Amino acid sequence: MTVTAYLVLATAGQAITRTTEAAERGADPPAFFGVDPNWACVEPIGPVARIPGEGPRLDPARPYLSFGVADGNAVLWDAKAGESVKVPASKVRLVPAEGAHQVCRAV
Repeated sequence: MTVTAYLVLATAGQAITRTTEAAERGADPPAFFGVDPNWACVEPIGPVARIPGEGPRLDPARPYLSFGVADGNAVLWDAKAGESVKVPASKVRLVPAEGAHQVCRAV
């Protein structure tokens, strides 16, 4: 049982590492454990300064790696900062981006 738990955790860690490394290179990240991360432009609904969240402040001019919405929050990866970002999904629109190097429409 302990060995199985270790293998599951090790596999999850490797998947996360592959995904974040792909994001930092600007490549399309692989899917893992039913999660299919995609590049998205994050368009704020209202002023960016008024959007609460965790992690670096949003920059609407560049794409983020989106892991979807969980518990009412858009779950993102900021490849430039190398950090995760969570913002209320009701405060942003996630618009599919062609890739990491796309210039998003700054609102």
